[in-house]
Amino acid sequence: MTVDAGIGRAESSIYVVVATLLAVGAAFIVVGTITDLIEGSDSRAIADAGVFLLDRVLLLFIIAELLYTLRVVNIGGRILVEPFLFIGLIAIVRKVLVVTAEVQEPGREMTGFLAQIGALAGLALVLSFAVYLLRRSSAAAPPTDTIVDGDQR
Repeated sequence: MTVDAGIGRAESSIYVVVATLLAVGAAFIVVGTITDLIEGSDSRAIADAGVFLLDRVLLLFIIAELLYTLRVVNIGGRILVEPFLFIGLIAIVRKVLVVTAEVQEPGREMTGFLAQIGALAGLALVLSFAVYLLRRSSAAAPPTDTIVDGDQR
C-alpha cells in the first residue's frame, strides 16, 4: 500500500510540474505575441498580422486543452480520448493557416500546397468521425452504476 501511495504522489507531482510548464509556456506565447505584433506592426501587412495572431490563439487553445486533460486525469484518474481528438483538430486548423500563409509567398509551388491541404482535410475528417463515433458510443452505453431496489450495483 505504501508503494502505491508513493507512486500516486509522484504521478500527481509530475502532473503539477507539467501543468506549471504549460502555463509558463502559455504566458511566454502571450508576451511573445504582443511583442511581435508591436515590433512588426510597421513591416507586416495587416493580413499577415491576423494570420499570425490566429495561429498564436490556436496554440493557446491547444495548451488550454492539454491543461484541461491533465486536470481531468489528475482528478478522475482516467485518460479521456475526446480532448486529444479536439487538440488534434485545433492543430490541423493551425497547420492549415500556416500552409495557406506560406503559399501566398511568391515562388511557392501549388502542387505541394494542394497535397498538404488534401492530407490535412483527410485527417480532419478522420478525427471528426472519431469524435462522432466516440460520442455515439458513450451515448449508447448503459450507465455503469445503477440502483435496483435501493441496492447500488
